[in-house]
Amino acid sequence: MISFQEGVSPSGAYTHDAVMIRTKSAATNQNDAGSIIIGLAEVGNERLRGLFEFDISTIPTIDLIDSVTLDLTTLGTAGINNVGGGGALTTFNIYTHAFDIDETTATWDVPGGGAPAGGTFGTFLTSASFDVEQTSQTHNFGDSAAFQTAVSNALAGDGILRLIIANNDESNLGTHDFARFVDNESAGTSAPKLSVTYSAVPEPSTTALIGLGGLALILRRRK
Repeated sequence: MISFQEGVSPSGAYTHDAVMIRTKSAATNQNDAGSIIIGLAEVGNERLRGLFEFDISTIPTIDLIDSVTLDLTTLGTAGINNVGGGGALTTFNIYTHAFDIDETTATWDVPGGGAPAGGTFGTFLTSASFDVEQTSQTHNFGDSAAFQTAVSNALAGDGILRLIIANNDESNLGTHDFARFVDNESAGTSAPKLSVTYSAVPEPSTTALIGLGGLALILRRRK
């Protein structure tokens, strides 16, 4: 398994992009906000989404992707949920994002790479549900076949995995239902962590090779 986490793994020099975009400040880059807030907020019927970009090119492209997960950790400052009340669970979804991400310039209006305002939800990959008012908790966005395929597709392309994360139900505008996550630049082992397990493509067995050789001989004799 290999993990991608800023300042930690695969090496202390590893960096990746992670930034929130928000409708309230649609033209303002939020990279210096100190956190990544995702969900809904009452003021201005606001939507907040997270954009993430991981360079995973160190994974051998000839190998099989066995599992993929993403860990996000909430801040010591709680999120707010006034949709379902105290203890209610909020679901957040991860999708592919087909456009380049630059955390230093991305805004809601101009996410970057030619993406439309707010970014674009690509293929649904996975989700996690939890109480956003619980602080300093690490939440695992679990493995799925779609997540594995997204990693394989990224490796077959430019080696960059691009993701967008949002509240599962953005129709509840005018409410507070958001989580505050630790960002990639300030938290070490609490920063976003992408983990990928992979294995080598098995070599053909000796028995299989002998069988193929025998079949070829039979075919030649029949000609």
